[in-house]
Amino acid sequence: MEKTLKKYFPLFVLPTLAAFIIGFIVLHSIFLRQAADKRHIQEMSNTFIKLAYNDIMTGTLNKKALKTYCAFVTEKQDPERVSAIIYDIDDFKSYNDHYSHMKGDQVLLRVSEIVLRVLAQSDQYLFRFGGEEFAVVLPNATEDEARRVACQMLEAVRAAAIPRTDLPDRGIVTASFGVACGTKDELRDLSLAVKADKQLYLCKSGGKNCVAAGGALAVDRDAFSAEVTRLVEACPNITVHRERVERIDESAPILVATGPLTDGALADEIGKLTGDERLHFYDAVAPI
Repeated sequence: MEKTLKKYFPLFVLPTLAAFIIGFIVLHSIFLRQAADKRHIQEMSNTFIKLAYNDIMTGTLNKKALKTYCAFVTEKQDPERVSAIIYDIDDFKSYNDHYSHMKGDQVLLRVSEIVLRVLAQSDQYLFRFGGEEFAVVLPNATEDEARRVACQMLEAVRAAAIPRTDLPDRGIVTASFGVACGTKDELRDLSLAVKADKQLYLCKSGGKNCVAAGGALAVDRDAFSAEVTRLVEACPNITVHRERVERIDESAPILVATGPLTDGALADEIGKLTGDERLHFYDAVAPI
């Protein structure tokens, strides 16, 4: 009996073992296929999400993505303040009509790439708001901080010097930037974008190729200060003393230009010499 079992044991066990192995391979293959299908579905899902939220032509995010991001910032980040920048290309219709819509699309893409490089420094997003208008949302940024970002974007577009010949007074492509700061509620209902758009309109009425914030055309104060310093130092009749000044030398006519960090003793000295009625204050944007 024992010899019989030993003789026929392989005939029973080997097929069973082979069937088990084949079954395992088939089952493993099914699992792999399902996993691959799942990954494929996930990839397709991600692709559709990108198509739903991306502006294909410019590589920026679209208005649907802007609304989603505004809701996320409002509900998840709960910022004390939010700033927004809206910009568009100056006289874009003229460029489009002169060069063709295809060239116009290329300019939109080029300017978007330039602005995105600026925003990449602070890990911010660019949204196509509509047509040639684009928007940036800066959570917890003050109006002054947003103005600085807008000035960087303005200078970057200028520096690219994209040529155009459709207008006699404009040889390169430029853009205008409107800046506004508000609350998270204004961000939620997009009324902050309306405020920024009003500042953009101020740019258009003020000559374009500039930044507007707080109802006035903004000045890049760092660049402005550097240029004024350069001009002053280049003047042969001016000697620059970089030291603390408390008194004024009355031996010769003198023009005093000072700022908010003026020493108290010097401020009193100026007041004694001129009287309050002779003192004037000039802001970097406009005289007050």
